[in-house]
Amino acid sequence: MTKPFEQGADVPLRIIERKLILKHDSDAADVDETGNTVRCRYCKKCIVLEPNMVPSNLWYGPQGHVAVCTARKEVVAKSQLPQ
Repeated sequence: MTKPFEQGADVPLRIIERKLILKHDSDAADVDETGNTVRCRYCKKCIVLEPNMVPSNLWYGPQGHVAVCTARKEVVAKSQLPQ
């Protein structure tokens, strides 16, 4: 039997761990106290995450905000241009 917050592939991260991950993410401008909302540094949009879920679903996943944010894509593309 798994504990409610034991780490594993299908087990959610603890709220504290999720907040720490998001607060150290260079793409995140703000993370609310609950760790359920993160604001994009590039487009300033607030993304509401599922409670108690790993943020990859709506933030880091293949269809997550980091992957689809057009403002972020523009900044990243410009930073890769030769000087």
